[in-house]
Amino acid sequence: MPGAGAMSWPPDQRFAGIRVVGHGVVRATPDLATFRIAAVASAPTATQATEQASAAMRAMLAEIDAAGIARSDRQTHGIHVTSWREYEGQPVRYQASQHLVLHVRDVPSAGETIGRVLAAGGDCARVEQSTLSLADEAAHQDQAREAAMADATRKARQLARLAGRSLGAVVAVSEAPGAVPMVAQSRDLAAPAAFTVPVESGEVEIAVTLAVEFAWGD
Repeated sequence: MPGAGAMSWPPDQRFAGIRVVGHGVVRATPDLATFRIAAVASAPTATQATEQASAAMRAMLAEIDAAGIARSDRQTHGIHVTSWREYEGQPVRYQASQHLVLHVRDVPSAGETIGRVLAAGGDCARVEQSTLSLADEAAHQDQAREAAMADATRKARQLARLAGRSLGAVVAVSEAPGAVPMVAQSRDLAAPAAFTVPVESGEVEIAVTLAVEFAWGD
C-alpha cells in the first residue's frame, strides 16, 4: 500500500484510544508536458560555435511563438561554452550550448509541437529531458487526502466495533511526506527533419497517507 510503514508512533507513548493509518490514492491523466531542449554547436572558434547555437535557438523560439506558447512557459536554463582537443596536438575546438525549459499545456499536441520545434533547430537541436505531470497537483492531493481520512475512519470504526467500544472524535492527524507524481523520460536526441514525437500521457498516482488518532467515545 502507498506509504505503508511511513507513519509510526513512539513505542513508549501511551494513548487511550485508537490509532490507524489511512491511505488515499487518486489517479489522474497528466496535463502538462515539460521539455528541456538545447541548441548545441561545435566550431573552430568560440564565436562561431556561439553564433550557430544562437541561430538554432532563435529558430526554435520562433516555432515556439508560432505554437502560441506563453512566454511564462519557457525559461532559459543555461548557456555554456567549452573547449577541447580530440587528440593531443590537434587544434582546439569549441562547443556552445543554450538550454531552455519549455512547458506545453496541451499534452495531446505536445508531440507535434516539440517535433516542429526540434526540426526548426536542425542538427543543433537536442531534447535532454521530458516529463509529464499535473499542472494542478494540489486539487488531486485534496481528493487523495479526503480518501485517506475516509479510509482511516473506516478502519477506526471497525476496530471500535471489534473492541466493543464506541468511537470518539479525532484528536490528532499527521501526514506523511509525499513524492511529486510525474512520468519522466531522459533522452538526448538530434532532430534531422520535421516529425511528430509520440507522446502517451498515461496516468499518474497521487497518494496520501495519514496517521489518525481517535479517542474512545464512551
